[in-house]
Amino acid sequence: MPKHINSASRLHGLFSLLHSHSEQTQVLSCWVQSFGISESTPKRQAIEVARRLESVNRELGLVRIGMNQATYSPSLYENALSAFEEAASPMLLPATWNNVRQYLTPQNLLSLEFCSEILPNEESVISSEELSEILGLVSELRNAAQSENVPPSLQALLLHHVELIERAVAAYPITGVKALREAAQTGLGELIESKEAVAEHSNTAEVSKLAEAWKKVGEVADGALRVDKLVQVGHKAWNLIETIWNK
Repeated sequence: MPKHINSASRLHGLFSLLHSHSEQTQVLSCWVQSFGISESTPKRQAIEVARRLESVNRELGLVRIGMNQATYSPSLYENALSAFEEAASPMLLPATWNNVRQYLTPQNLLSLEFCSEILPNEESVISSEELSEILGLVSELRNAAQSENVPPSLQALLLHHVELIERAVAAYPITGVKALREAAQTGLGELIESKEAVAEHSNTAEVSKLAEAWKKVGEVADGALRVDKLVQVGHKAWNLIETIWNK
């Protein structure tokens, strides 16, 4: 367990586990395995890998910003961050893994580990059991949304919220609790725009499952936060549904 949980510690954990891949294996296949992506076609796999690598690069940017704000000399960490950005480039997906491995040196990993201890402790670790519980509720929501009795417009909304939450859980090992918070923010905006449609079906099992899923996301996300406590959004999507329901 790292001393601090932040962007650097999550990235260090990710990059530290990549040495097991064979040097001549295609980069795309290696990332698919490392990220646990279940898409079956290379096209869909590449889309999902590119999405995760975008998150990796965003986290590297946050590490750079944090270290700069901490007034540490760039010479202590910049080469390592630049190397990891090269390793996480989507341009390498058709290449072989040795093109990525060259950037995963012990020195670069050590620099990233130092960054993880220098940067603040931002959140607590969300347990695999809690993440599994969220995914279980989302699975129930998907099944409920696919009922023949659900109007197409409401079904589209519910299934998009399923996608929002599933992607947030998938991104959690890279981006941490903000993946869940950003999903909640997006979901909240959609619920505000569609509150009439939700209100019309407020007493249905489908909307009940939607509320239950967002409530759990909110509880888990808010419980993991150590900073920005005043900016919590986790419960807002749930609260909006509950308000509509009680009208």
